[in-house]
Amino acid sequence: MVLELIIALMALASTSDGAGENDKEFKDMCELYTMLIQPVTEPTLIPQQGAAAQTLAQEILKIKTQIVRINLTVLEKPMSDALADKAKFDTPDKLIEQAKGVKDYFLPLDDDTRQLMLAVSREDAGPNSDGAKFAKAFRLPLAAGKKQQLQKPIANLAATAFSTLKRVQLKQQAVEQARKRAREHMLKAVYGGAYSPGTTPAEILTAQPWPVPTLAAAFPWANDNKDNNCKEAGESGAKSGSALATDMLCICTVTSSSTSNGFCTGFANPGNQLSGSIAPAAAEGKWKELEKLCTTFVDTAPQTPAPEQLTTAVAKIFGHLGKNLKAIASAPDQSAITGAQANILGYYTLTSAAPQCVSNSADATTAATKGVCIDYGKALKKKDGVAWVVQVKKAAQELSNIKHMFSDALTLLRSAENIATQMESLLLMGNLLTAAPRTGPEEGSEQPTVEDQNKCAKFNSNETDCTTNGCNYEKTKKECKPKAGSECTAAAGTQGEQAGGKNGTIQSKTGESL
Repeated sequence: MVLELIIALMALASTSDGAGENDKEFKDMCELYTMLIQPVTEPTLIPQQGAAAQTLAQEILKIKTQIVRINLTVLEKPMSDALADKAKFDTPDKLIEQAKGVKDYFLPLDDDTRQLMLAVSREDAGPNSDGAKFAKAFRLPLAAGKKQQLQKPIANLAATAFSTLKRVQLKQQAVEQARKRAREHMLKAVYGGAYSPGTTPAEILTAQPWPVPTLAAAFPWANDNKDNNCKEAGESGAKSGSALATDMLCICTVTSSSTSNGFCTGFANPGNQLSGSIAPAAAEGKWKELEKLCTTFVDTAPQTPAPEQLTTAVAKIFGHLGKNLKAIASAPDQSAITGAQANILGYYTLTSAAPQCVSNSADATTAATKGVCIDYGKALKKKDGVAWVVQVKKAAQELSNIKHMFSDALTLLRSAENIATQMESLLLMGNLLTAAPRTGPEEGSEQPTVEDQNKCAKFNSNETDCTTNGCNYEKTKKECKPKAGSECTAAAGTQGEQAGGKNGTIQSKTGESL
């Protein structure tokens, strides 16, 4: 008695004329479809107010440029001379050719870093340029001796920062590959596992929703009638369960030419009839008509779906299983209610016999054991389940991976930024340093250096050459000695500026490199 009451209540809740019987199922499938065709956009950093969003690649370049700019301020003279020689070293490759005293400095660096060094060292030198602003902020150039003191600590920090940025770059590349795989899975969910949206990231990672392709014979539909294609998911081949597009066709089309068979509102006879053996290309034509209806059921989804949105959308679809039924004639006996109906998506009738998803009747809404539906029972018992659902799950997993990899990349990026900040602090402190003893000239030095002494000593007994080269000649002893004070220090300042200014240390001959 209780069972009969339950069935009677179900019957009261169902309609009888086939008008929009599968609208709920179709609406939820359209919602998922609209998500699946959206672009998988590149994640970006949350911008500061008024600023544009930045990608990982843009942030990597920004930090790397700052590190290179700092290094160029303490660069060793052979490197700064090479970077300044635009005629001889016009490309990164020229820096690592057989040039005496140059190649060994640049060889350990990758091509991108060499190119960036050339670009930064040769950028516009106007008063409003980035280089000029940088020099003013950090009180550049530094004295030669102070540059020498900063070379090693700055090089060590730069090496750590560049290593960190390399890890960020690898994360960024992994994110791009995951985006590519995610979109492939999303589109394979719609059009079947054999569908290939492209081979390269540029082909697949377009910024727009995926347009409806023309697949012709490759459309996921077996060359058979509608009922054989749709009645039971899990069969081999391009039948129900293989692609979302196929299943959407299955719940909206019929075999019969009945006039009351508009199971999806807006897609009624004769447009929804698939009688006889239907070729894939013909089924695709119906799909393109049906696909346009989705815009009347759901709003567009203008952004990449979140993983949980995809899985929730699938759950909503399968939440309809077994619920869209109508009891025909007398209440069904126990033999008809075996649990099989719990695997059916779409409208079906229930009598004393088990339900079937076939619509070869004058009116599938009233004929016994008929239905415009899909039986997922066999597919759900398989290890992998429904094929297109598997693709959706894989897409959701890739989208989740993207989220985690991007988060890891941001952590590394902040670490590299902190190192760059430490390098800036060192540079600011450079003017406070006391220059260590060195063999080269030092700005502001009161005593001649060993280098100056050796230079002048070459002109002992030669007063003319001695004075011409900026030295003092002692006639009594016939000795040539360096001048104390202004003239030697002025020369030292010039040499220090040539060695520094816009240039710095990234690689030293001792093997310290980025």
